[in-house]
Amino acid sequence: MNFSFQNLGPIEEAKLELGDLTIVAGRNNTGKTYIAHALYGFLKKIPEITLGGGATNSFFERHFEEITTLEIDEVIVQLIESGKYEWPLDREMFASAQAGFMQAVESDYSSRYIFDVVAIPESKSKPVSMGVRLDSSFHPPRLTNLFSKNRQMNFEYSEGTMDVSLSGGSGIDDSDEEDPLIYFDIVRNTFLLTYSAILTWQLSDEKFRPFILPSSRHSAPLFYKEVDYVNNQVVRGRPSVPLLRRPSKLEQEMASVAQRSISQHYLPILDNVNFNRDMSRIAERHKNTPTSDKSRDIEKMLGGSFQSRDSQIRFISNRGTKFDIPLSAASSSVWELSQLYFFLSYVLANGNLGFVVIDEPESHLDTANQILFARLLVRLVNSGVRVLITTHSDYIIREINNLIMLSSPLGDEGQTKEKLGYRPDEQLCLNQVRAYIAEKGGLTPCKKDKYGIEVKSLDDVIDRLNERSEELAIQIMKNE
Repeated sequence: MNFSFQNLGPIEEAKLELGDLTIVAGRNNTGKTYIAHALYGFLKKIPEITLGGGATNSFFERHFEEITTLEIDEVIVQLIESGKYEWPLDREMFASAQAGFMQAVESDYSSRYIFDVVAIPESKSKPVSMGVRLDSSFHPPRLTNLFSKNRQMNFEYSEGTMDVSLSGGSGIDDSDEEDPLIYFDIVRNTFLLTYSAILTWQLSDEKFRPFILPSSRHSAPLFYKEVDYVNNQVVRGRPSVPLLRRPSKLEQEMASVAQRSISQHYLPILDNVNFNRDMSRIAERHKNTPTSDKSRDIEKMLGGSFQSRDSQIRFISNRGTKFDIPLSAASSSVWELSQLYFFLSYVLANGNLGFVVIDEPESHLDTANQILFARLLVRLVNSGVRVLITTHSDYIIREINNLIMLSSPLGDEGQTKEKLGYRPDEQLCLNQVRAYIAEKGGLTPCKKDKYGIEVKSLDDVIDRLNERSEELAIQIMKNE
């Protein structure tokens, strides 16, 4: 799957192909975080874009008029009245529909949504754009969407025809007092959401449902309660706006003021704060018993584990002088890894999220833990999780290169792996990796071979540092 970016902060123009492990390396302020946030936001926002009107709504209107001469609302009426609807959709037509829908999604995201995701100003002279090219035209033969407790919508493809049907009860619930307008809107939204999921099936797959750890994640344990307090004060001051009624001009203005008051952070940051807020509830629901053993690596790195007691996350040390302290009183390295610990312990095992974005994983980690973290990333990749990282850590890159070399035939394979302390699930095949250097307003693909990936910008800095050290050592010896 390939993405393109234009005028995205420091990124003037760039292309990126996602691998099982995608690395965006480079120096500070070269656009690494912009790429990570834009990708996360795109994958996260697809359902909202589908129902948000704009270009995607125009696409559906054109699409059904072209193939059935009906408007989208007429399609929904027929579906409600007869309980089914069908239209021709062979492979060529599907590929055309998929391409048209993706263009509409890209247009909506670039013009309306991306500004909630990354810190870039809107500019008419240099419009921001992000594009995506799917690997192939593929969709499932059948997809079912349960949209109420007794009602579901079924899409089924057979012999060049897409059939959609309603099954279950006669309405939203067992009541005879349901509003036909509400029911129409629910069926319409379910139809658009499900059909768009078919058109973007590759992106809707669980391997592309994103989870993010932004570079500011270590602040969330300290400040999320203060963020909650500010948000609550603003919300309490807003007038109540009844559902299914167009708000008045005054209500719209009040909502706009409130939105400006609470939207000081962008989507990746807010999602990260929300996850931090939910961690105690998730752990207590599982009685502090992890549903996956992937978090064991983090326990080894920190010399301790996490528990939730009375809605408070605590860190329990099991190394040296043992202690039990609130997360807010722990070290920055503990904050750094706490959210990943809860994600691996309780969320990943449920299979709902399969694309992890980590911005600068080396933050607040010493060199030994950076190396262990690189191994953890590779084990995640080998378990079926897609990972994208941004980094300027030479230690992480070098250990990933070691794990790439580990997958090559070795002269004394068994003894070498045992001697170096590597596990069987830590070897990384070169074709699993896509690596880029953020530089000069774009992304430069890294050279790759059996010895790993070459990140020239980091290598050059280290080479110059070594040269200076050698020269100074020579001059000291000359003086002596």
